[in-house]
Amino acid sequence: MGAVAVLLALGGCAATGAPPPRAPEPAAEPTPNAPPTAPAARALPVPLAAVAPVPAQCRAFATEPAGCRAGSPLELLSEALWIDDPLSRDRALVALQTCDAFAPGVLLALRVELAPADCGDLIVGPALAPEVAPELEQTLTALVHAAHLNRLVVTAPRLEPPFSKQQFADFSKTVLEDWVVTQARAIYEIAKHGSTLGGYARGVVAVEAGIADMRFVSVVRDVPLPEELAQDAELREAYYAELDVALAPWKERGRDAALVGLREFAAAGVLADPRVERARELLSELYGGRRIDRLDGLMLPAPPAAASSTIENLAARLPTQLVPHVLPNLDANEPRVLALLLRKGLPRPVRADLESRPISAEANFALAWGLVRFGQTYWSSADFMAAEKLLQRVPLTPPSELLLGVAQALKAGPRDAVDMMARGSAPIPVTSLAALDTLAQGQGPWAPAAAFDAAYILELWPPPGDPSFWQGLARRYTQAEARLSDAGDKARAKELANAARATAKSLLPQRSQ
Repeated sequence: MGAVAVLLALGGCAATGAPPPRAPEPAAEPTPNAPPTAPAARALPVPLAAVAPVPAQCRAFATEPAGCRAGSPLELLSEALWIDDPLSRDRALVALQTCDAFAPGVLLALRVELAPADCGDLIVGPALAPEVAPELEQTLTALVHAAHLNRLVVTAPRLEPPFSKQQFADFSKTVLEDWVVTQARAIYEIAKHGSTLGGYARGVVAVEAGIADMRFVSVVRDVPLPEELAQDAELREAYYAELDVALAPWKERGRDAALVGLREFAAAGVLADPRVERARELLSELYGGRRIDRLDGLMLPAPPAAASSTIENLAARLPTQLVPHVLPNLDANEPRVLALLLRKGLPRPVRADLESRPISAEANFALAWGLVRFGQTYWSSADFMAAEKLLQRVPLTPPSELLLGVAQALKAGPRDAVDMMARGSAPIPVTSLAALDTLAQGQGPWAPAAAFDAAYILELWPPPGDPSFWQGLARRYTQAEARLSDAGDKARAKELANAARATAKSLLPQRSQ
């Protein structure tokens, strides 16, 4: 089991033995009466040796801007963002990159965000113009790091079969060992530099480093085994059991980095983002007992309706962190604008503004809906409490009653995803479900969804070894199933009811002994 021995020996290699930082070079003495020099371009990180080359598909995105396309920049940008083909969309954005309507670096960052994830460093280039503002400089630096991390731990070296157990052991101690060391070191070095960035930029690097470490687990598990090991069920099982122990440092480091990054995304107001989705997917796959996507199964009212002007289209399509740069005067108090903005997220300054002043009842519902979605995505009890506070300001409608019930139940849950995954939580008190249970007992249109959500939330933290809990949960799901009208919703409630009955049945013999 040479590969396992290698991993056991190297489990902590990424976090130790880092070379000390070099002392800064002394500044050159200024020449007396020398004319002022123009600000120099700022160099960006270069890929480490372990990073795979830029894929051939990225070359088409390495297009330099050649002037500003004539027309209304915002309208042209809105049109470009509706182009589905990534390369065609990128060329439309390149034509706007030098327009005076956009601050230096804004369209460049937008291009990288929308291009394939491993192409970012090629699109940005080796240096940034001195006119790029510090916040955008950090974002672009993070996106370059993200491209490098996407090109790490793609595939592990492997022997082509047939090969013997001894050949596999020799290969593990030489080729595989070198690959493990260089890949782990590269992830560590990039993550270390990313930790010096701030806010969204730090979140980008942390999430991508976490994904790379978690990707390491599946890549190593896919390394082919020698035939004599692969065909012996007992030996194979023992190998993978030992391998899982050896891979634990990468799994845990990846989890911790991804959770740190998600916390930064939440603080920046990012709701829908490919990195958030990939991190949550991997965390749920590797930590099935505490699935970070568990709250996605709640039944919630639909977001408010929205129209589609140029500004509204931009609000719906722009990455959250770039909205203030492109639309600095956006009035998010307009319910249609807010509803579309919340498809991607809610920039921190926009949220602070909305929460600091009276807003219309329709905008209030849209904002509360968005805060519940933040709570779902990031397990944020603070967002559930903020949604509750908003909903208590205005007369309730049936949809807002459901949101309020969910917020009141989940505000008693974990502080955030870190809290949930690290320590779990005490069971939700049944008293926290009072609003949902009251709504479920009525005849309103959202009563069946309230019945389902109450059962779903109650199941999140079951008391250990109690069959009566699961029997009661099965009854709740069955009652919800009888009242739900959508066939898919009915089937899901039925499936969960059956699972709860099966769990209760499995616990009964243990209690009777």
